[in-house]
Amino acid sequence: MGNIDRCYHILALKQGASLEEVKQAYRQLAKTWHPDRYKGDPQLSQQAEEQFRKITEAYQLLREHFLHPESSRRSNIFTQQSTPEAFYERGAEHAKAGEYQDAVREFSIAIRLNPNYAEAYRYRGFVRSLLGLELAAASDLAKATELGLPKENSPPPPPYSSNYGKYGASVPNEPEINGKRSPFTPPQPNNPSPVTSELPLTPGPWKCTQTFTNHTDAVAAVAISPNGKILASASWDGTVNLFNLWTGKLFCTLTGHTEPVWTVAISSDSQMLASGSRDGTIKLWHINSASLLRTLTGHTEGVRSIAISGDRKSLISGSWDGSVKFWNLLNGQVLHSQVGYNDPVWAVAISPDGQTVFAGGQGGVIKLYHLRTGELLRTFVGDSGEIYTIAISPDGKKLVTSGKNGKIQIWLVATGKPEETLISTSKSVHSVVFTPDGRILVNGDEDGKIIFWDLPSAKPLYTLTGHQGTVTSLAFTKDSQTLVSSSLDRTIKVWYYTNL
Repeated sequence: MGNIDRCYHILALKQGASLEEVKQAYRQLAKTWHPDRYKGDPQLSQQAEEQFRKITEAYQLLREHFLHPESSRRSNIFTQQSTPEAFYERGAEHAKAGEYQDAVREFSIAIRLNPNYAEAYRYRGFVRSLLGLELAAASDLAKATELGLPKENSPPPPPYSSNYGKYGASVPNEPEINGKRSPFTPPQPNNPSPVTSELPLTPGPWKCTQTFTNHTDAVAAVAISPNGKILASASWDGTVNLFNLWTGKLFCTLTGHTEPVWTVAISSDSQMLASGSRDGTIKLWHINSASLLRTLTGHTEGVRSIAISGDRKSLISGSWDGSVKFWNLLNGQVLHSQVGYNDPVWAVAISPDGQTVFAGGQGGVIKLYHLRTGELLRTFVGDSGEIYTIAISPDGKKLVTSGKNGKIQIWLVATGKPEETLISTSKSVHSVVFTPDGRILVNGDEDGKIIFWDLPSAKPLYTLTGHQGTVTSLAFTKDSQTLVSSSLDRTIKVWYYTNL
C-alpha cells in the first residue's frame, strides 16, 4: 500500500476523497483520540498518543499531497514526520499561515515527544498569546526560559530576502498599473529632500523604539486595533503581518492574496481584519484565530482603500476601477456601487458617527455619500491635486485631504469650505492622521519625513526622520502615546511619546 493510500486508510476515507473531506475526518478522529481524554488511564493514553500521531501524520501528508503534489511523491516522507523537530516545523508553518489551533496542536505533540523542547514551548506560548490564552502563554514562555531560552527570544519570522521584492526590483516601485499612475513613487534612500528652515528639526518628545523589517517589499499600510494590542501591516510582498504591539513580536502572517496588498483595516471590536489587494479582492479575517472568514469580489481592478463602519455592518472600498463600493459585512453582498469616477479612487473614510462616506482619488474631487443609502450628498473640489489620503477629525467636523502637490487641505464638513491649507516641504503627502484628541495632525511625506502640526495655530511642531522612502501610512493608539508608520523602504517604525 502506497503512502497516500495508507493515509486515506488511516483516516477511514476512500481513495480520492477531497481535501475538505480529509479535514473533516481528521478533526473527528483527532477529537476521538486526543491523549488528553485518557489521562486517567496510562495504557489507553499511550495508545491514544500513538493513534493521534498516526492520524496527524496522515492528515499532514494528504494536505501536502493536495497543496504541493510534487513533494508528496517522496517515498520516505511518511517515516520522516514523526520526530519532535518535524512537528515543530509543521507548527511553525501553521503559525506563519495563521492556522493557530493547528500550530498549537503540532507544538504540543513536539513537546510530548520531547518534554525539554524549549523552542516548542516558546513558540506555542506566542501562539497562545494570540488566541487570548494569556495564562497558558505565560506558562509556556516561563517553561522555555526555565529550559534555557532567553526571554527576549521571539518566534522565527517568515522568510526574508534583502535582495529583491516579489513584485519589483530591489527598490520597491509600482509606477504604472494598467496605464494608471501609482500614487507611490520610488524611495530615494541616498538623496532625501532637505528639511527647510520652516520646519522644526527636532523630534520633540517622540522616540523611535522599534523598527520592523519582516516584509520583503514595500509596506503600503498599517492599522492598530482599537484595544491597542494588534498592529497589522499590508505589503507589496502579498502578505499581511500581525504584530503584538505590547510585546513587539510578529506572531502571524496572513497569506492568500495573489498580488500586493495595498490596504488594511480593523473592526471596532478588534476581532476582524479586512485587507484589500491589487488582485481586486477584499479578504475578511478573524484576528483571534487568524482564519479567513470571507473573500469579497466585485471590483474589476485593485482595491486601494477600505474602511469599516463602527457598527461592523458595512465596509467601504475604493478601487483602481474608479468605483466606490458599499458592502454588507453580514452576507458579503454589495449594497451600493458608485461608479461616477473616471479615475482611480485612492482614499475612502467613514465619519465617526457612521453616517457619511468620504471618497477621493486621482481626479482631485472629494465626494460625500450617505452610508446607508449610498446617496451622493456633496462634492468638494480641492486644491491638493490628486488625493492620496483622507482623514476625518475625531469629532467628525473636519476633513483633511492630501496629495500630489504637497498641500494638506483642512475642510469644514458642515460648509464644505476649506478652513486651512498646510504646505509640506515634500512634493507629495501620502498619509495623514489626527491624534485622538483632534488637536494635532500628523502627515507622512514622500521624502520619508513625519511632521506634526498644531491645528489651532497651523504651525509645525516636530519632525521625525528615519524612513528612507515615502511614508505610506500612519496610525495612533487611542491613548496618543504610540504612533506607527510604514514606508516604501520596507520598514515599519514604532514611535513612542516620552513626555520629556
